[in-house]
Amino acid sequence: SSAASDVYKRQYVLDAVRNETNIYGGLVLTNILMVGNYVDGEMTEVTGGISGVYNDGSDVAFWAGGTLDEAIRAVSNPALTTGVANAVITHGGLAILNNAYVRGTVYANDGVFRGTIYARSGVMENVILRTKEDGQRVEINPTNQDIVLYNADNKKVCLLYTSDAAD
Repeated sequence: SSAASDVYKRQYVLDAVRNETNIYGGLVLTNILMVGNYVDGEMTEVTGGISGVYNDGSDVAFWAGGTLDEAIRAVSNPALTTGVANAVITHGGLAILNNAYVRGTVYANDGVFRGTIYARSGVMENVILRTKEDGQRVEINPTNQDIVLYNADNKKVCLLYTSDAAD
């Protein structure tokens, strides 16, 4: 609930304020570090931070482009795009980023892409390729070794298959 979420957010900051910050040479021990527009001794806008508060893996560890509240809101609903911090990483490793350029290799077990995918080369195994989800489309199915053309009413209008598949 929203009320429970508000209590959690307040408790998060209150716990940090009750604790101490200690500095030993170049080592700083603290709960939360907030950064932003600090003008004339006043924080006019928090725009990012680091948090060591850990209750479970969903707690915010790093955030940018918003307040701590907006980072917590992003974690509670990663699909939100307004009223949330632009970049959040939790202690459990969840990364919520509005935009990302990744250089190098991405390793993943699965994923969901909405929109256009551009690739210059590569291999996709055991994948049914569809030009559209529904209606007039072409489907290439490597398991069945066929190519099927559908009309706007989702009816097969053409089936092409290899001679091995027909056996």
